[in-house]
Amino acid sequence: MEVKPAEGKSFDTEFPVVIIGGGFCSLTAALTLKDSGTAVVILEQGARGVDDTLELMAGDIQAKAKQLADPCPIFLLVAGRLVKF
Repeated sequence: MEVKPAEGKSFDTEFPVVIIGGGFCSLTAALTLKDSGTAVVILEQGARGVDDTLELMAGDIQAKAKQLADPCPIFLLVAGRLVKF
């Protein structure tokens, strides 16, 4: 993966913590940081050729929890704003 310099680029928003990737561990870290009062943003790049939905993400979380997770927090988690680029 090539990392390109940000020279000449500006961003309207700043966050003390930026998490790259929206996997289970990343989301857990983001929720923990948010609960402690830290502003955080998650950047996730959609996979090419994968038809992903919020429902599929919620189902994946439930599957990893062996269908024992409370669906309400999962819904709140996946219904949040997603940053796509």
